[in-house]
Amino acid sequence: MGFQVNPEKTRISTQGQRQSVTGIVVNKKAQLPKEYRRRLRQELYYIEKFGLAEHLKKIHSSSHPEKYLESLEGKVRYVLQINPLDREFSEALAHLNNIRISGLG
Repeated sequence: MGFQVNPEKTRISTQGQRQSVTGIVVNKKAQLPKEYRRRLRQELYYIEKFGLAEHLKKIHSSSHPEKYLESLEGKVRYVLQINPLDREFSEALAHLNNIRISGLG
């Protein structure tokens, strides 16, 4: 096929460094970067603590609550696509579904 390795796009990561491929950390198991997971956890926490409407006010979001929940659900599903056994985010997905069922928290 004529493919060649591009040395400018290649780097060697040792065992103690973050090893990522296309944005997914692959050191011990496939996982999204901890910064991404932390920000997502933070958003979920604020919704639980303050409620969805108050959270949207605090972040100055003009997004409709249903659209915001869909976006958040997509992010949680992305985490679960990479690591389906992540119990914390499985529970978060169930919680988001409960918010949606109960009338957007």
